[in-house]
Amino acid sequence: MVCKAGGWWAVAIVATGLAVGCERGTLDKQPPDGRLSADGGIVLSGSGAPGVAGGAGGVNTNGRATGSDGMPVIPACVVSSRAPDAWSEATAPGEIRGSRATDAWAAPGRDNLFFAAVSPPTGDPPIVSVQIARWTAGCWTADLRWSTSSTSAPSLAGSAGDDIWATVGDAVLHRDATSWTRADGQLRTLLAAQHPGVAPSFDAVRVGESGVWVMGGRFVWHHDPRGWRMFEVSDEQIVGAAYPTPGTIRFTALRPDRAGVVLGGAIDFVGGAILEAAFVCRYDGNTWTPTVVGRGRVTALESDGAGGLWVGASSGGGNPSLWHLDGAGALAGIPIEGWPLSAETQALWAGSVDDIWAASGAYLAHWDGSAWTSAAAPPGVDNSGATVLTGDGGALWFVSAGPRFFRIAR
Repeated sequence: MVCKAGGWWAVAIVATGLAVGCERGTLDKQPPDGRLSADGGIVLSGSGAPGVAGGAGGVNTNGRATGSDGMPVIPACVVSSRAPDAWSEATAPGEIRGSRATDAWAAPGRDNLFFAAVSPPTGDPPIVSVQIARWTAGCWTADLRWSTSSTSAPSLAGSAGDDIWATVGDAVLHRDATSWTRADGQLRTLLAAQHPGVAPSFDAVRVGESGVWVMGGRFVWHHDPRGWRMFEVSDEQIVGAAYPTPGTIRFTALRPDRAGVVLGGAIDFVGGAILEAAFVCRYDGNTWTPTVVGRGRVTALESDGAGGLWVGASSGGGNPSLWHLDGAGALAGIPIEGWPLSAETQALWAGSVDDIWAASGAYLAHWDGSAWTSAAAPPGVDNSGATVLTGDGGALWFVSAGPRFFRIAR
């Protein structure tokens, strides 16, 4: 266990390196118990304590997982020998079974992936446990456990194995080569300067060529070599001055690009004139430019490699499976043959400009640079819960409800 000071708070965080000799389907290296005063409270590590706000703790190792539905299980620390075109299941560690996987990120290279999951709330007031598990060359490792009362889904992203960011409710965390530290002090300072007494809630973090971007409510924070700055995007910037109703917009997706960032979100009912519209809003370093892309809300964003965007939106079947917004602002709906009308893209991941994947529950599709075609998802998965996609230099990962983790060579 490594404890560091980060931003305003010092917190106890679990960080472990490559696990050797780990058991199949378990999170390796149970940390020692420990206590650390944090902002006037007690942060518990080890077993953790429900209800300790902002607390971090270890993940206990308990039991060995087994495969299901006849899928092969990838042995601990052994690369799968399955055929390149066959899915293999990396059985979820017992400690996160029953949790909801919310995000994933792969460090450049092969077999070094991080998955964020959140457990159902317990207690009164309700507290959820956020866990970040790491998969390295066939081994599961407990990287982080964090307790929060926030309902925001944890997210994570990075630029390298020693530069990873995560949002967990009211906290932003950063991981270097050895440990996690809390890193939201300056973001809170910027928010307090404009809105004294407003407590932040961080919804997503993404890292790209333009730097680190964090989204929370209608606020966006950006970090580059010059430091942190904060943006506040107003209803008026999205829907215009004719519909000034407060609370009209909400952000649901985030994607950096070369010049700035793209936000995706939803416009709620406004005075009988706008009904649940999904939108994207691009920031080019100077100006925010919104575009309505259909009904519902934006669920996923991915670059097309040519200045445009692939956009997933959820509206109960009222949208095409995908949208494409080119660099000039032209918008087109993209149906995917073999997907039902009700399929709404939940996840997008790009390995390259001609290797892009989309998922919706048990449905999967691939872009080869010229067309989208339906692809075979792992057998045995269904449409319950949201799907997470990620990948690295060797494999595509498909994470479904359970959570269940599948990989296939690419």
